[in-house]
Amino acid sequence: LKDGDCVYRFDIETGKLAELIPEILPGYYAFTISPDGNQLLFSNQTETPVKLKSLDLNTLAEKTLFTADKNYAEIGSFGWSPKMDKLVFVAMTITADENNRFYSIFLLDLKSLNAKIIVENLTERLRFDSWDEEKILFRDSYHESVYREDAIWVLDLSSQVLSPLGTATPKP
Repeated sequence: LKDGDCVYRFDIETGKLAELIPEILPGYYAFTISPDGNQLLFSNQTETPVKLKSLDLNTLAEKTLFTADKNYAEIGSFGWSPKMDKLVFVAMTITADENNRFYSIFLLDLKSLNAKIIVENLTERLRFDSWDEEKILFRDSYHESVYREDAIWVLDLSSQVLSPLGTATPKP
């Protein structure tokens, strides 16, 4: 799934289309569906402060999981842990002069709803790729990267160190 300005569910049996999160224009949502298909996590990027919310796809009950500090302009690039008990996401801050963007990686415990910053003040805009018990992989496919497009970054969870993998080469 990609980010968008609304989310619908289409019931194949009835042919009915149901709006899950309402359309917002201008603006967009960052969202992901849980690996088991039971939850939709989303953040409305036009809200201040921006919030991470969960929508139970069985009951349609909505819950706020995280409210960002007012300095964060958006949150997204969500990734589920293998046991679905944690969530990683990237948050962006913009400097007062609006010339620079910095990114932080958060880890949210979905049971306690405690969030902590693992990495902060990145200039690379990373997007979640995959997660195993020991590491989280991110991809950088944005033009401002000093590494080639689609560079892969690894976050070692035990050391909490983020580094590009050796396969990423500097742009010529």
